[in-house]
Amino acid sequence: MAREKYGTRPREELLAPAIRLASEGFVLEQGDIASLAEGGARLVLAEVPAHEAGWFEHGRVEFLDGPAQGLEGWVKIDAMPAAGVRAVELWTAPGAVPAVGDRVRLIAGCDK
Repeated sequence: MAREKYGTRPREELLAPAIRLASEGFVLEQGDIASLAEGGARLVLAEVPAHEAGWFEHGRVEFLDGPAQGLEGWVKIDAMPAAGVRAVELWTAPGAVPAVGDRVRLIAGCDK
C-alpha cells in the first residue's frame, strides 16, 4: 500500500476526520437551511470534505437533532456548484425545518 511505503502518519489519524463526520454528522449553519426554511428540499452545505459530485445521489440525509430529529430525506441530486460547497437536493422536503446548529449525516448512495 502507498501509505505503508510512503506515509508517515498512522492510519487511525488519517481516517479520524472521516470517521468523526460519519458518526457525528455536519453542523448546519444559516445558509445551509435557507431553502428548507422556505419549504424547499435543498441543503447547501459549506466545508463538506471533498467527494466527487454525485457521491451522495441515491443516498440519504439523516437529521440527528433539533426539530427534524429522526427524519430523513432521500438524495435526488448531489452537486458541487463551487469549491467547498455541496448542494444536496432531496426528493421531498423533510417535513420539519432544522435549526442552525443541528446536525445532519450524509450517507452515500447504495451504488458506492
